[in-house]
Amino acid sequence: MYTLPAVLTTTREVVDDGVTGLVRPTDADALAAATASLIADPVARRKLGDAAIEHTRRFTTDALAAAHLELYRQLLEGAGGGR
Repeated sequence: MYTLPAVLTTTREVVDDGVTGLVRPTDADALAAATASLIADPVARRKLGDAAIEHTRRFTTDALAAAHLELYRQLLEGAGGGR
């Protein structure tokens, strides 16, 4: 399995900057520099890539279904539906 970190702009919901990838401004030079830094540093590349794989486990079908069921349960309880 490949464990490559993402280099992207302004999508902080998906990537935790410096932990699961690199988030840079919408600027070609900043994106190129971030990509070059990962090419030059295999240890950082692997660390961020491994963290990214772990992070994606939150988005499995089972995890998302469980989160939605919990949300619905809380909404029903808040609306008096759980009484």
